[in-house]
Amino acid sequence: MDDVKEISIEQLVKLLLKNKLLIIISTVVCLIIAFTVTSFVMKKKYESIVKLYVYTPVTGTQNASQDLSALNYAQKVVNTYIQMLNTRAFREEIRAITQLGYTQVQLTEMISFSALDETEVFQARVVSTSPEDSVEIAMAIANVAPDVIKSIQESSNLKIVDPPVLNNIPVSPNMNQNLAIGLLAGLAGSVLFIFLRDMFDNKIKTSEDLSEQHNISVLAEVTDIGKAERNKKIVRNAPVVSNGEKYQIDKSCQEAYRTARTNLAFSLIKKGCKKVAVVSSVSKEGKTTTSINLAISLSQQIGVKVLLVDCDLRKPRLHHFFDMPSVPGLSDYLCGLNALDEVLRETHIQNLSFISSGTGPPNPAELLSSNAFVSFVESVQDNYDYIIFDTSPINLVVDALEVIKRCDSVVLTAIQGVSLHPEFEITVSKVKSANALVAGVVLHGVESSRKKYYSGDKEYYNYYY
Repeated sequence: MDDVKEISIEQLVKLLLKNKLLIIISTVVCLIIAFTVTSFVMKKKYESIVKLYVYTPVTGTQNASQDLSALNYAQKVVNTYIQMLNTRAFREEIRAITQLGYTQVQLTEMISFSALDETEVFQARVVSTSPEDSVEIAMAIANVAPDVIKSIQESSNLKIVDPPVLNNIPVSPNMNQNLAIGLLAGLAGSVLFIFLRDMFDNKIKTSEDLSEQHNISVLAEVTDIGKAERNKKIVRNAPVVSNGEKYQIDKSCQEAYRTARTNLAFSLIKKGCKKVAVVSSVSKEGKTTTSINLAISLSQQIGVKVLLVDCDLRKPRLHHFFDMPSVPGLSDYLCGLNALDEVLRETHIQNLSFISSGTGPPNPAELLSSNAFVSFVESVQDNYDYIIFDTSPINLVVDALEVIKRCDSVVLTAIQGVSLHPEFEITVSKVKSANALVAGVVLHGVESSRKKYYSGDKEYYNYYY
């Protein structure tokens, strides 16, 4: 598996569409925050502006060239005048005249000077939380500035070309600007969060994701038929309705298992009995669900006899689906306590036989690796076209490895959005280390919108183990 996770534009678009509700909620929340902060937290500020003109007296004997020189001189001294006014002494004089209680630091933040393009005009801008204070300070600047400049440079002249006026419309905060920032923050933040979460999320998300990362075929995609059951508190000895009515699944899932049956047949071409182990990484990944429904689907073919064997000797579940006792079963036969015909049972489904797990042994792995298990497989394989082995989770215990060594093929199971890539990678490695053929994966939990299957049969079951 590559260390660097790549994502295409198409996958990114699908990812964003899948999380569109999160994006919408995040954006709305950011807009509400921006509106609230702008309206109730940020203080409103008002401005007053006074414009001053620097001029050079013109004599009647000056020609055009002299007039131009005077204009150029005035433009050059504008910045000089601004620096002369932007001093501590000038602000102290303004503070003394206005008597508004502002400090030097506050006045420094409130008053600013700037030249207007390349003209002889510059402006003083006063920003305050009070419109009255801003216009009063601007008026003081207009009155004091000419005298201050003249006291420093006697030939200098300033005239007021645009006196300050009272402005009751705040210049900040800017509601439209802050809402735009909130909108962009909500969109960018949610998209970044979704992208990073996806990058660091190691769950199996789609069948394409599974195939690309592990180079394994997907036999079928099944909707989340076990969701309701996983949300219940399952009591170990709770009564089960006969014939599996409690666990019936919908038509799309039935057809999905038929698809798995067909794909399995194409991947496993051999004469005689075909032995298939159904394996999951951990519990609750659809292993038992796949075992029983795959066995049912195979048995519905004309002239095909199927044997379903519960090799999960630690936490068996298959017997509940058929409303049968688990004892006697496989472990009892392997220990020599019962004969084969005593543990082999016919189900209510035509052409489908079943062997339960039997009495819980203290040494499941040893039983499944014994010569007795090899002899068992050899004794039953001539009577069936398929033998389906439901195994224990392979990443939790070693029992499944002993079973798959006797099988022709292995079907893996996983749940979209739940099963983890690292866990699945370990499972694949273990199966391949046993020199077993991986037929493919049955992926559960796929969104129902992707499924377009139709069928009329009802003898299918759902339970996740």
